[in-house]
Amino acid sequence: FLNGVVASTAINFTGIPSSAKRITVMLRSISLNSTSNIIIQIGSTSFLTTGYISSGAHFESPQFVDTNSNTTGFLISTSSTSSEKLNLIATIININTNNWVYYSTGSTETTSIKTFTYAGSASLSNTLNQIRITTTSGATFDDGSASICYE
Repeated sequence: FLNGVVASTAINFTGIPSSAKRITVMLRSISLNSTSNIIIQIGSTSFLTTGYISSGAHFESPQFVDTNSNTTGFLISTSSTSSEKLNLIATIININTNNWVYYSTGSTETTSIKTFTYAGSASLSNTLNQIRITTTSGATFDDGSASICYE
């Protein structure tokens, strides 16, 4: 397990061993200081910021709300706000060489519960050794905890 510090615009996990083939990202009660989408970026010598295939759906009880996609990271939440606390599990799996697929599911702790389900893929030019949790707008994480485990 690696644990992240939340009060920042990005939560970085470095030093992931080259033998890691499956990485699980866990977020607990994460919130932001302003509205933004939350993404995961993977990296080797630097973080990959383009070329992601990432899409999914957002539901608000009791109905479907919308679909979203993103190419700058694995999308895990859309329009998260400071009043929402997100709980999420995302799994990133090495398919072959430096090709990765991912899926995630999460929900908010608010009275109008939102749920998110996303999947996608990305390829690196070198071996994955780091993961970043960040936002698409530069919003700051202001509460909660983040951790990863790998196997």
